[in-house]
Amino acid sequence: MKKTLVLVLVALLALGTLVTGSAGNTAILDTDPNTLALANELVELDIIVRKNIPDNEYGTKWFFEFCEKELNIKFNAEFIDSSVMTEKLNILMGTDSMPDMIMASATIWEGEVMDWGYQDGLFLAINEYEEYCPKYWAEIRKQPALVAATTTPDGHTYGFSNIRVVNEGQSMGIPTYINRQWLENLGLEMPNTLEDFYNVLCAFRDQDANGNGDPTDEIPWAGVNSGGYPEFMVVKWAYGINGYRTDAVDTWTLEGYWAPYHPRYKEALEFMKKLYDEGLLYDGYFSATHDQLRSDMQASTEYAVVGFSIDDGRGSCTGDRSLWPQYDACNPFVVDDTIVRSTWMGAPIDLFTWTISSKTEYPELCCAFCDFWYEPYWAFNYCHGPEYGTEYDYYGTGWVWDAEKQSVSYPAAAEKEGIDVRGVYNSIMDGANFGLEGSTAMKYYFEGWTYGKDWDEEEARYQATVAKNNYPYEMPQYIGGYWTEDQQEIYDTYASACSTFTRAQEAMLISGERPWDEFDTYIEELTAMGGDKMNELYKEYMEMVVEVNGLVSPAAAAAAAQ
Repeated sequence: MKKTLVLVLVALLALGTLVTGSAGNTAILDTDPNTLALANELVELDIIVRKNIPDNEYGTKWFFEFCEKELNIKFNAEFIDSSVMTEKLNILMGTDSMPDMIMASATIWEGEVMDWGYQDGLFLAINEYEEYCPKYWAEIRKQPALVAATTTPDGHTYGFSNIRVVNEGQSMGIPTYINRQWLENLGLEMPNTLEDFYNVLCAFRDQDANGNGDPTDEIPWAGVNSGGYPEFMVVKWAYGINGYRTDAVDTWTLEGYWAPYHPRYKEALEFMKKLYDEGLLYDGYFSATHDQLRSDMQASTEYAVVGFSIDDGRGSCTGDRSLWPQYDACNPFVVDDTIVRSTWMGAPIDLFTWTISSKTEYPELCCAFCDFWYEPYWAFNYCHGPEYGTEYDYYGTGWVWDAEKQSVSYPAAAEKEGIDVRGVYNSIMDGANFGLEGSTAMKYYFEGWTYGKDWDEEEARYQATVAKNNYPYEMPQYIGGYWTEDQQEIYDTYASACSTFTRAQEAMLISGERPWDEFDTYIEELTAMGGDKMNELYKEYMEMVVEVNGLVSPAAAAAAAQ
């Protein structure tokens, strides 16, 4: 990225510079403060929704009815399954046939925004319409990092994102879980180094850690390679390589890498192979699905069967909720004290949950509609459906708030046949909030809301381990932002093939399907297909991030202190 462009962008963001939007159809807007209506007559809008066709009246159908009755907006919705959503969007963008709005959480990412918004001009630049979405801008500016995360190099923002306010001590990252009861049973301490971790896993494998008299029924480390977060990431952290799958930032120098080119990547991969070869990883790591793993993890209702896992939740680790007290968040272990302990800090935002067509007849109305859900009460209703007994509770299935327990219940659920409360009131998309994230909306709206007030003694104990062992070490994921056109061309040309190749070769080298002595050949093959270009791209990107944000790496800080 050209540094002059970046510095100008930062200056514009700091000054709050805005571009005046082009005229739309403002005459349709309803400005009566005594009504929820956003339009002074019924307006129809075409939308695409990432969700299976709804089959109940209590969630999605309530949402559309509410919008039509109260907001004066009638949606003509096409529902698209998440598995084909990206393909559908590519067709829409390629044929310039975008509807008025798209609801597509976890589908439209930075790359799509650069392609369809920044380069092709197909998305509305919502910063040009700030007067119609003031709640959104007031909220996102509370966290400048989120402004940066949603602003492209031209200074524009091309969609609305779901926003969370993270509480002190609350982890947004990926805690790892360790069976503290097993540690106590075997007289072991929480592992601090990679060697400690290896020894703990060996003890879980070889000894009767769960105390049931059978030393063979424990799973030292549960995980599968077929999806979700890659377990290899935990070992990379131990070597100072912080990244997701193939992108990486060195925690000591803040240099960017395509992970296989990091100087300690080979050591990390070899350690992962050692765990697999010695039976310390789940034996279905390369063959089982997550469902199969969960079935094995829950095979015993009397004894926990898992010693360590990543991002699978303690319920899955134990097979019995009553066994949750056995687990702690595991602190990040490192090779030695020269490594900066780190975990992945998740971003408190779901990017571009709603995007608006730049060609819609009603840009102001679309912005006002999205902005509506950043008011705490309505954000809460977006997540949970209508409040019980209000005029908006069309089916009598609304929520009731318990202030003491800080919880939501549905009084009519037991009385209405076929209601499955879980998931029913995430009203519009498959698993995604919008506007203010649910707990953030609670904090803003309900008097006396306190983070953790609803925890029982066990949950409070466990969360204390998250705050102690995970939260302080969370490191932002710097890589993954917006590229310049030249950088985007490199990324588009090489990233997909290199990523697929890297992950496949890692699996083959760990499992032994490919001999370990071919590691160097693997790197040569990766370089031949453009891996070195991806490595240079990430190095250049992180140099820009460090300069523009005034970051000081631990290495630079240590050198300055001498």
